[in-house]
Amino acid sequence: KTAGFGAAFCFLYSITWAMASLSDVAQPPGQMVLALIVTLVGFAIIFLLDFLADLSCTGDATDREIKALVGPVSVLIGFGWKQAFVGAILTINAREKLMPAPVQTLACTVVLVLVVVPAWRLYILPVVMSETLSREERRASISKPKIVPLPGVRAGGSLKAPLLEGSPLQTSDLVKQNTDLLQRNADLEASIRGIQEELSELKQMAVLLR
Repeated sequence: KTAGFGAAFCFLYSITWAMASLSDVAQPPGQMVLALIVTLVGFAIIFLLDFLADLSCTGDATDREIKALVGPVSVLIGFGWKQAFVGAILTINAREKLMPAPVQTLACTVVLVLVVVPAWRLYILPVVMSETLSREERRASISKPKIVPLPGVRAGGSLKAPLLEGSPLQTSDLVKQNTDLLQRNADLEASIRGIQEELSELKQMAVLLR
């Protein structure tokens, strides 16, 4: 992730330098064009990464590394628009003197928050919560302990022969199986606790945004 964030910021400033020869990136029109270019390129990179992660030739470790690059690209798009918003607010404050500069800056910021946060709450947060729950459910299903049938017991649960006859399990094997089951149970309980904590945090966030 560190390398991904470094590459994202290098990419942002390289586009800024390239745009500087074509337009004034210090003014809102140039900053808006820069944000649009960064957004289009970022979306293209995210779609490419998602396509690579869906390929059958990539393993789980490769998929995790590919998906880890989506975060830096998203931050890249966010910083592109951050420059555009800051430039727009500074231009408004320089041309319009309705209130003192700090109060007017605060008012413009409040207007931006009122526009952006509801859209984030309605369209982005549900998708993030759904993806988080799906990921935690997959993780819990992977760590769920499997029940190993004992020799001499049918699938229905009835004994087909006395347990002490045939090929009985050694005491060390029983202890090992019991230890493995206890460890898997502990891992599953820890995963469930983590899911409950994340759900409580998401619920608190949703309550605050209502």
